[in-house]
Amino acid sequence: MTSLRLVRMWLVVVVATAVVACGGSNAPSPDAAQMFDAAQPDATQPDAALPDALMCGPTSMMCGTPPACVDVSTDPANCGGCGLACATGGTCTGGVCACPTGQILCGGACVDVSSDPANCGSCAMACPTGAGCTSGACQCATGLVNCGTSCADLAADPTNCGACGNACAVGAMCISGACTACPTGTTNCGGVCANTSTDNANCGTCGTVCPLGATCMAGACMCPAGQINCGVTCADISADTNNCGACGNTCAVGASCISGACVCPTGQVNCGGTCVDLGTDGGNCGACGNACPAAATCTGGACVCNPGLVNCGVGSGCNNLATDPMHCGSCTNACPIGAACISGVCQPCMAPTPDLCGGACTNTTNDPNNCGVCGNVCATGSTCTAGVCVCPAGDVACPGFGGGPGTCANLSNDPAHCGACANACVAGASCISGVCNCPAGAVACPGGCAVLASDNNNCGACGNQCGPGATCTSGVCVCAPGQVNCGAPDGCVDVSTNPNDCGACGNVCAPGESCVSGTCVCPAGKVNCGGVCTDVASDPGNCGSCFNTCALGDTCTAGTCSCAGTSCGGGVCADLATDPNDCGACGMACTATRYCTGSACTCRPGLTSCGFACRDLDANIQNCGACGNNCGAFGFANPRCVDGTCQDTTCTAIGRTFCNGACLTGAQMDSDPLNCGGCGNVCANNEVCAAGNCQPYYTSPACTTCPCPACAVGTTCCTYGADTVCVAGSVCP
Repeated sequence: MTSLRLVRMWLVVVVATAVVACGGSNAPSPDAAQMFDAAQPDATQPDAALPDALMCGPTSMMCGTPPACVDVSTDPANCGGCGLACATGGTCTGGVCACPTGQILCGGACVDVSSDPANCGSCAMACPTGAGCTSGACQCATGLVNCGTSCADLAADPTNCGACGNACAVGAMCISGACTACPTGTTNCGGVCANTSTDNANCGTCGTVCPLGATCMAGACMCPAGQINCGVTCADISADTNNCGACGNTCAVGASCISGACVCPTGQVNCGGTCVDLGTDGGNCGACGNACPAAATCTGGACVCNPGLVNCGVGSGCNNLATDPMHCGSCTNACPIGAACISGVCQPCMAPTPDLCGGACTNTTNDPNNCGVCGNVCATGSTCTAGVCVCPAGDVACPGFGGGPGTCANLSNDPAHCGACANACVAGASCISGVCNCPAGAVACPGGCAVLASDNNNCGACGNQCGPGATCTSGVCVCAPGQVNCGAPDGCVDVSTNPNDCGACGNVCAPGESCVSGTCVCPAGKVNCGGVCTDVASDPGNCGSCFNTCALGDTCTAGTCSCAGTSCGGGVCADLATDPNDCGACGMACTATRYCTGSACTCRPGLTSCGFACRDLDANIQNCGACGNNCGAFGFANPRCVDGTCQDTTCTAIGRTFCNGACLTGAQMDSDPLNCGGCGNVCANNEVCAAGNCQPYYTSPACTTCPCPACAVGTTCCTYGADTVCVAGSVCP
């Protein structure tokens, strides 16, 4: 009981002192001891009703929510005071944080730099991938060499083959420290083993890049059906406003490309590359290039000034005759220098606005827009006093952007001008005594204040972004169990199943492959041939094994090449009934206007024999609609052959392309072997015109109907005339 009474007496003194110190009321108040007695009716019960604060020990404090007693001399979460947490792994002794013996503080955690691979020998000294840390030194496993960023097997690592940094071509292997040649069927193209039959970046030859939208098939860049190759992209010249009617022909802004012709919307015309309405366009009012003055609108093809304004002629624009000193009362009346125009009458400026600035009377001693002299604008927040701009006490005038009036700023607390006019604090920081300060626990990063221990965009260091699926924990990007952080753009992935990071980050499976237990696997019955899953039992381009190419026209059956036709040498299995280079007999080639059918060279589909020549009766001015029907014999001013009919017109007038007397549409040039993709572009005898491109084709005795087993990967089985052919690419003629 003695101890209880001593505590109560001490509380009485404390409470009384607090009341006096706080300037309490002079009104009578109950005795402090009586206040505690009221809360403790039975003083004989030891300490039962004492406040919780009195239960904490001499080195403890009430911390947290709900409050609880913690020993701030030993608690690492509240070391020396509430909320003062020690670093991960640290201990609290006598209210001071310390790392265990043999460890030091690195990036907010206690680490042993003699064994920690992320901090080996000193903080942030990370060992390369695969290395361990022993006695403060990074060491690779036996047989591996430290190559800076990873431990490498110089005998087998294609990125460090024989020596660190000696990279083999992509796709090649490292065997006994030497780079092997590229696999059969691929070519070393600038350090990459490329299949020039299918590689869009090396199509046909190294460095030949297919245009946007095209696909490399059989070594040729193929545009989709209905499009042609316009250099950097595949385009539908019948509808593409950037390639309308022909590659590079750009329509005016606002125009549409219809059937290969640029057309402005109804009621608009082309003015300098833009479709405009001459009835309402202020820059082209009534005629192209006729611009209305400021404060005027174009109505019905005429410039009309806004209400209250008058057009005083070319160069003067719309004017207010009531206030304009150059047109005061009338367009021709200019006020003398020093006079203002008031209600259409020239008058001198008088007190209290004796100064004329910009045609208006003002007082330059107090006008913040004309302070001291006309046009001198004071900074935002300042006043004009006796012709001088003055900021409030404690502020300075900071210049504005591009020499503007600027603003008044308090450099001690303005985060936009902290310590100096040009010093802006990052987002989230405050300006205290002219210094930018981030909240406790945060640091200033270029994008704003960030807590490096938990910020996914600044994890452990400013700008270090965790990938998708990763979280920043104690300054380290951490993935979910079973996942690996592969960085941007993939983020956290399961390398056992992810085809873009299969077995290791960046290991991309070939098209058609799936990732199984960290290994890229083709579907059952197929193998990876140069990055493509292929059935070597039936593919003539990979027959029996990868890159074993059968002779042109051969079929691949059960992995064996076989020719059902005639071997004409040069690796060609010819069908003498349909082969344009071996028509009826080996070496008997047809001309470009004919194809081989029934062992005889005959005019191509769509062409008609006129005498000894094959003609397109829809597009030949001398044989228009019928052999011998010459459009030039009708006396027309502009004779043209249009869809097999002689007409007196220009091709432009009907939205078509002029080609040797004929008017052709984009769709016609997409399939015309005599004008394939452009006027006069004639396809070779072993080519067809498909989607505006001359594409190679071949025939085979095995091809009687589609699909045909002799058509290799990268070709399409098509019907051409009465025959079945294999066309390079994916589009039929």
